[in-house]
Amino acid sequence: QPHPAASVMTNQYGDCKDKHTLLASMLAATGLRAYPVLINTSRKLDADIPSPGQFNHVISAIPLSNELLWADTTAEVAPAGLLSPVLRNKKALMIPTTGPARLETTPADPPFLSSELITVVGTVDDLGKITAHARLILRGDPEMYMRFALHRTPKSGWKDIVGQLAVGLGIEGDVSDIKATDPTDAEKPIEIEFNVSRSDFLDWSSKKLQVELP
Repeated sequence: QPHPAASVMTNQYGDCKDKHTLLASMLAATGLRAYPVLINTSRKLDADIPSPGQFNHVISAIPLSNELLWADTTAEVAPAGLLSPVLRNKKALMIPTTGPARLETTPADPPFLSSELITVVGTVDDLGKITAHARLILRGDPEMYMRFALHRTPKSGWKDIVGQLAVGLGIEGDVSDIKATDPTDAEKPIEIEFNVSRSDFLDWSSKKLQVELP
């Protein structure tokens, strides 16, 4: 049961239906519209079986001139037009303010090129301890997931998130000095910087050393 936009704003809480309602109300105040779009996050729609049981999620479609701008309000901090992979290239039921509902296909690709720019600069001392500085600039799918994680996690918990990033870079260790751009500023890629260290990164006594790369 969707709640009125005023209740969602007051409660600072809502599910996908509530968040669409809030967005639609805010856009209406500026003269724009946002149509609810019923979709399934786990499987494709069977157009031969018209049943509300096929849908488990609501996203938004904003008509702009001759195109639709898609938005998933549940993601909260995703850049405009960027849908998660499970929502892309799927038939969904769009319900305009006027006229009959109709099936639309969500975009197959992100609205911009997805990219990961990773820079790691570090040194290893005589005892095999590594001290490194990492910088990541993320755009597209990896950006959305990172924004969501940082936005939903208090800064006191960012160390756990960044620790997993360090593992992905091949440097599992102690992370510190974490800096990140504002997760709610979706106009530009998200950037994360941190330091990482590990005392037993290399064993100089070994004849062979294996260094994992990202």
